[in-house]
Amino acid sequence: MGKEAGGRHIVTERDAKKIKDPVERAFAYFLLRRGKGRFVIIHEPQLFKCDDGGGGQIGTVPDFYIRKQGSQITGGAYVEITRSERTEPDPKEKQRRVMRESAPREKYVVLYGGNLENIQKAHPWFLFSHGNGKNGSNGNGKH
Repeated sequence: MGKEAGGRHIVTERDAKKIKDPVERAFAYFLLRRGKGRFVIIHEPQLFKCDDGGGGQIGTVPDFYIRKQGSQITGGAYVEITRSERTEPDPKEKQRRVMRESAPREKYVVLYGGNLENIQKAHPWFLFSHGNGKNGSNGNGKH
């Protein structure tokens, strides 16, 4: 079990523009705009691994690590973004298991499609569900 460091710091919209997945890119833009420099944002921060129970290993790389600027490394949260809804079985159960076993003291949050829709309702200037350029959005709330 363990983790391997990596990831890219997202400091500007130019950094966020390099994120390939449109929903992850839109979430990074959202954090930059709402956070106004208050957060440290790391995209795909590190690989977490644990035993698969059959002699091998399984792993996951959360989409983001987010913490308040100036706080200790342990004060943040790992965030996984998914367009799917939470159902039974949970589509992110494997990732949850890896995080529970390899990083039990770390906060791990999964934002499902419904969570992103709720954020979008609270911030209508921002289009998560259309962060891929549809409906006139370029993923950062600008047309």
